[in-house]
Amino acid sequence: MLGHYLRKKPLLFYPSLSNPRLFSSVPAPVLARLFSGPVTQPEKISSEIGALNLTFTPDSVNSLILDLKSSPDACYNFFNWVVEKEKFKPNSKCYNSLLQVLGTHGHTDQFWGVVGTMRKEKGYGIDKETFVQVSESFEKNGLNEDFKNLNGVYQNAVSRVCVALRSGADEGEVFGKLDELGIESILSSDLVISVLEKMEASPRRALFFFNWLEQKNLSFEITSTVYSTLIRVLAKERYIEEFSRILQKMKDAGLKLENDTYVKVMRRFIGNRMISAAVELFQFSPYDRDLLVLLKKVMSSKDFDVELVSKVIRSYLEEGNSIEDTSIFDGIVKSLISVGRLGECGKVLKAMEKGGFKPDSAVHTKVVLGLCDVGKLDEAVQYFIEVEKSGYSLDGGFILDKIITGFCTRKQTTEAYKVLKEMVKCQAVRPMHKTYKYLIENLVRLGSLKEAFMVLPLMKDDGFPPFIDPLVEYIAKKGSVEDALGLLKAMTAGISFWEGLFALF
Repeated sequence: MLGHYLRKKPLLFYPSLSNPRLFSSVPAPVLARLFSGPVTQPEKISSEIGALNLTFTPDSVNSLILDLKSSPDACYNFFNWVVEKEKFKPNSKCYNSLLQVLGTHGHTDQFWGVVGTMRKEKGYGIDKETFVQVSESFEKNGLNEDFKNLNGVYQNAVSRVCVALRSGADEGEVFGKLDELGIESILSSDLVISVLEKMEASPRRALFFFNWLEQKNLSFEITSTVYSTLIRVLAKERYIEEFSRILQKMKDAGLKLENDTYVKVMRRFIGNRMISAAVELFQFSPYDRDLLVLLKKVMSSKDFDVELVSKVIRSYLEEGNSIEDTSIFDGIVKSLISVGRLGECGKVLKAMEKGGFKPDSAVHTKVVLGLCDVGKLDEAVQYFIEVEKSGYSLDGGFILDKIITGFCTRKQTTEAYKVLKEMVKCQAVRPMHKTYKYLIENLVRLGSLKEAFMVLPLMKDDGFPPFIDPLVEYIAKKGSVEDALGLLKAMTAGISFWEGLFALF
């Protein structure tokens, strides 16, 4: 049952300190004998203890308490005696050691008396080790009411802090109220976490509490769990600057964000379309499973920022990951298509390269084809030429066919001819035979005979037989003598007149 309770509710305690043993076990039997019953002869006891030459410091008294753990009455009487007669001032560790002895032996009246004293007079709380040991003992021995009350001690501490956080008008006033509580000695990761969780609806107040902890410069360690809890509280659009600051503090401290926190916050950011914040979170903890999902969200975001692509890729690769295949880019292309931004694929790829991604020829081919598909033919041509000059070998014949087809579909056959001529001239690509034929057919259809004539020598130079059928048919029906001579001139370039004339028939 206790294990179930611990899983359901976070405990409020701080880590127990080590228990140095400054004495041998020799004084323990003496102390057990002297304090086994009521102290009726204090002078005699003082005399015997004085002969032992003991020095009562927090560490030494704590050690003696643990030596007397098998004799709870003697332990309790000794503690009271050393406080009253020796004016000893116990620290939280001494109190908690005594509580462990009393609680595990079922001395509930004495246990709660000590709890009241340490809380009201000293402001101390029960630490984790004490809570676990005593709770298990209460539960095992059927002390249900005590078990319930012990849990209430923790909740009371949290409630007091939350009241102080809510009642202050500003940070300065909140700090003052927290100082008045005197809770520094009972602070623990669990207490802080519980306070932060209860203040989730008031992120500003939760931040006040965290700032107060930092200002006090306590020995209490702010763990990754504490940071992760605060991150969950601040992961809202209104507090995104504070979120970024705390995330940076974690990074500077060399701490890692807890996985469940990362998952919850990432889902919240993506669900609320806080893409920049999601990218920042990914930069802090680049999880492989989120790479493509986040890139797709960047692509489809209302305010598309290509720089975010670079940040995602860079942080992912800097973690030692790699992107070896083209599946990531395929997913990006599909996402761009779905939101009508396929024309941005070139910019996206450049951003990915800026982040450290190294595309292969297949990826570059997809970019060119993507630009063609959305009608950005000039960009496709320019991109293709730049990539080819960079040393990549793209599927040029197929790509050029897409580009020429695109221009012709838009009735820009003259542009199509210029592109083909330029690419052939710079040897960027060798056009396919069907590409030549398609271009000539479209040039003839629009009456651009001059350009069609100029394509024929290009075909011949590439080793293809000149495609003159549509030219002959057009000239026979609509052409002039000048057109026929033009065709003949194109055919005889580099060959004899009679060879060219023969080719016409």
